[in-house]
Amino acid sequence: MSELNVNLGNINNVKLQAYNGVDNYPTGLGATEAGYLIFDSAKNTLAFWSGSEWRQALSSGNEDGLTAASAITNFADWFLTSPSSGEYWIKPSGYGGAAEQVFVDVGGVGTYTGITNDNGIWIRIRYDASYYSRSNAWRGQSGLTNPGSQSTTAYSGNFGFEQSQAFINALLAQSTEVRQVFESWGYGSVGWTYQGSNAYMEGMGFDGTNYTRWSGQGGTHTGVSGGRLSGMSHSISSINGPWNNPTANQTDQTDRNDSVWRYGRFYFRWTGGTDKKPLPIKGVYNADVDGGSEQRYFPFRDEAGGWSGQGESNTYIKVYG
Repeated sequence: MSELNVNLGNINNVKLQAYNGVDNYPTGLGATEAGYLIFDSAKNTLAFWSGSEWRQALSSGNEDGLTAASAITNFADWFLTSPSSGEYWIKPSGYGGAAEQVFVDVGGVGTYTGITNDNGIWIRIRYDASYYSRSNAWRGQSGLTNPGSQSTTAYSGNFGFEQSQAFINALLAQSTEVRQVFESWGYGSVGWTYQGSNAYMEGMGFDGTNYTRWSGQGGTHTGVSGGRLSGMSHSISSINGPWNNPTANQTDQTDRNDSVWRYGRFYFRWTGGTDKKPLPIKGVYNADVDGGSEQRYFPFRDEAGGWSGQGESNTYIKVYG
């Protein structure tokens, strides 16, 4: 980097060196380089070296996320402004639709996500509703009792989301980690961990891929049968782990398969990159909702007749940090 020292006077047509985004800024600078200026061509703004870090010359309200017109597009740049957790308008890179308003956690405070063991930027994604209910449960899927194939296993139907598919896809495309809470209830209907190698419940990913033992897509969400998808882990303790992947029968309490409403609350974690999108879960296969008394429902957003009281089944996407 060249240096130009100027006393008081007039300067015309000074062109600064351009760098495409924060990740490409010059490195290896120290206190003696304080005052160096560059042009961020991705942000279209000046940046200067303070002696210890790069700081940007941002105008008031410029991509602060407080309105749709000032929606956040570059999370790395926004992070440099030392933002707090809150509700923001987001328009992620690669997304051509209108900005969407979502809750964002920054710095491991866990206000909206519960995530306290990671200091990055996490965006909350929600299902658009609960699916089925205790009074109108998923049941009566006659003949679909064999979890060994798609044609002999019942499917819940696709779950919808509060945010648009294109918006979620754009976030997932730049994510480094995804976590999800997933609570389901069963009455005479077994869940994620029934009978060890004979998983009766498996999932479809957001990418429309069946992560099941019969799909040949590299594994499943739990690894109970068909092997665990590389990069996937789960906990039954909290959204912060531990990610110890319990799979013993009745880890999911609905595996008891009795005439009592029971629930399984699982916390899934994906760190396997952006080529696959197993989270958020888009739908569920279950081979034990065939009879009138074999019932299941998913209280994603409200009680739907009864839930654990531990909160919604949300997904959290880490986009920076």
